[in-house]
Amino acid sequence: MNMKRATAVILGALLLPGVAMAQVDTRATFSVTKDFADGNNVDEVVVSIDCNTGQILDQDKTLGDGDTVEFVVTAFTTGTLNCSIVEGDTTNGYSATYVGNGDTSDCTWTGVEDDDANNCTITNTPDPVQIKVTKNWVIEGDNNDVNLNYSVRAYCYNQLSGAESPASHVTQIGSGSGTGPGSKTFTFTVVPNFPSSSCYADESGNDSAVESSDNCGSLTVSAGKGASCTITNTVFFEGIPTLSQYGMAIMALLMLGVGFVGFRRFV
Repeated sequence: MNMKRATAVILGALLLPGVAMAQVDTRATFSVTKDFADGNNVDEVVVSIDCNTGQILDQDKTLGDGDTVEFVVTAFTTGTLNCSIVEGDTTNGYSATYVGNGDTSDCTWTGVEDDDANNCTITNTPDPVQIKVTKNWVIEGDNNDVNLNYSVRAYCYNQLSGAESPASHVTQIGSGSGTGPGSKTFTFTVVPNFPSSSCYADESGNDSAVESSDNCGSLTVSAGKGASCTITNTVFFEGIPTLSQYGMAIMALLMLGVGFVGFRRFV
């Protein structure tokens, strides 16, 4: 066979129906929608498609909340195309879930046919974060007359599970109780909204003779970032919160002196 004839045979084979044309002309699409469950309209993620064959147009795309893009794969043999769609490094503090074609738990397809149109939704939900409240007791002297029982509670104004509620709505996210002396840390869990949720913690059950100080009145939590604070209760000598033992001794001497002077005036 001469060179011209060999070339003609090869070209003829390439043009035969069902041989190469089925591979060259095939086309499948994969539509991807990104959703942030907390309405995060700032962060973006890179979404990629990976296939075992064919030609992929624009393998990576960047998506933000509410964005929809389409991946196109061509030049594959019908029924042999396998593809999967994943996002790259998930935004800090979020976890991703995938739903493909409305009824699958992931975005993976096998045996894709020519002209197949597939869809995928990726939802990023903020992970729960922790609020840690540490309760400290500082006791100086005798505390026999002081009630050391207490409870600690945490509240948040705006968390994901109550995102539909007004911003002024306060939700108690947890409580705990204990008794002094010593130190104890309570851990509360909340799913924050975007851009953040405002929270606070308080205590109850304090004796009136206990001096309290805390930095739990204004706490801010956001995706990937929790908060911590400390409540300190101080019990001074004989349960009086504003005087030390030396102060009590001085006051006793002063009162004794005043009484003695008053006594002399009326003798």
